[in-house]
Amino acid sequence: MTLQHAALRNNANNKQRGAYTKSKPIGKGAFGDVFLVTKNSGPEQKNFMPEPLVLKEVSMKGMNARDQKSTMNEVDILKRLDHPNIIAFHESFVDGDTLCVVMEYAPGGDLSHAIAMQKKTGKRFPETTVLRYIAEIASAMAHCHHDLHLLHRDLKPQNIFIGKGGALKLGDFGISKVMAASRAMAQTQCGTPLYMAPEICRGARYDRGADVWACGCVLYELMALAAPWMDRMSGPNAPDGISGLLKLITNNSLNLTPLRAYYSAELCTLLGSLLAKSAAERPSLATVLAMPLVQRALPPQQQLPPTPPMPAPPMPMSQGASPAGSAAKYRPGTVVMVKRTSGAETMAVVDKHETASNLYTLSLLSPSGKVEGLKQAPEPDLRPPNSPIEQVMMRLQQQRKAAAELLQRSFHRKKAPNVAPPALAPILESPAGGPGPRQGPVIYKHAANAVIPQPGRQQQQHPSSLQQQQDRLAKVVKVHGGGIRVAAAPGARVPFRPLF
Repeated sequence: MTLQHAALRNNANNKQRGAYTKSKPIGKGAFGDVFLVTKNSGPEQKNFMPEPLVLKEVSMKGMNARDQKSTMNEVDILKRLDHPNIIAFHESFVDGDTLCVVMEYAPGGDLSHAIAMQKKTGKRFPETTVLRYIAEIASAMAHCHHDLHLLHRDLKPQNIFIGKGGALKLGDFGISKVMAASRAMAQTQCGTPLYMAPEICRGARYDRGADVWACGCVLYELMALAAPWMDRMSGPNAPDGISGLLKLITNNSLNLTPLRAYYSAELCTLLGSLLAKSAAERPSLATVLAMPLVQRALPPQQQLPPTPPMPAPPMPMSQGASPAGSAAKYRPGTVVMVKRTSGAETMAVVDKHETASNLYTLSLLSPSGKVEGLKQAPEPDLRPPNSPIEQVMMRLQQQRKAAAELLQRSFHRKKAPNVAPPALAPILESPAGGPGPRQGPVIYKHAANAVIPQPGRQQQQHPSSLQQQQDRLAKVVKVHGGGIRVAAAPGARVPFRPLF
């Protein structure tokens, strides 16, 4: 019997992992290797073609207990994920010093490959395709954020896969973080730099808004067919290294103007809201998912139930007809869309109209309803909100204003009434003279500070003048022989007498 070298025996067994046989390697990442595998069929399943699956190997060799626990993080997360747009989890097991995770196989490859192939054709994705993709991503991430309190933290086209029928599937939750509560914050700096949110680049605390920014970056890449910030990576002003890229993301904004020539104003507005510099101004992905623009792009089984119709907005917040005899088309309080210097449109509220210059003074609003600043614009740069997403933003602004007014009225209603100041009692701070009317100044203090005589308790009498003190002390001084002995009464002070 010939002996086989140990290395050869290991190579012969490398194609087997538990009950699975490796077909070919399909990827290699920082956390392990990925293989296409098939499950070994039993005698009763000989005539059935096994379904291809993905097996991810993570080496646990040399890891201590703490590192092994961190490695199991992905497995614990995958077991909880159950969504049609997330890679499905099958099982996990440990083979020797290797953790094996078996997952669903997406035959269409990843989204970055699809974007590269589309770029080669010289044509952009149709808007219907872009909307379907972002709707499926928002549906999956809303499930992670609001149902599981889970951050992905590395959302990018390379981690989004195309499954059967062309549906997108989110994968690679290897650096995800479960939040203890919906408002939990994280401080770990991770992910791919091109898709990092500004708050992560600054090293600040972050929450779900970082994933919302990454969704905006993915949407930008679908529309522009180029990764964000790539147009600034060359030339004399190109950032220097990773630190330069982080500063670029922190201090600059993506140019969305060229995309308006190919896609609707609604889609561009949605993209601008996802890429707001402040995390507080970005909409939650549950809000994005509820937008009619996104709902229409989802399959019927994933659409949200219809919401009851909202009451019609009052005239001052709608298009707002101008008063009779007024040359202004939009009256104060009207919500409009205004074109900014960059070419992008944003929501604003009309403050006033100057007849002489025919300019409107406007308060610019962020997607979250906060005032960003003031702007003057002519009438051609203004238009009423007419698209569905703009109508939703207008209704949200109405709700915020109504809530603020209600809160203000409630505050005034609960405000404590005026209370009379505490009673004052006369207290003689500098008594003077003996019997008869007092000559010293009378100072008033709070009654709580006045000394109230206690019944049955002898009040200590204080001399009212220096002469009385001296007379009292003279009575207790006795001279014996050549010396002086001072017998001080209880409570009396002994006068100072020098020894020499």
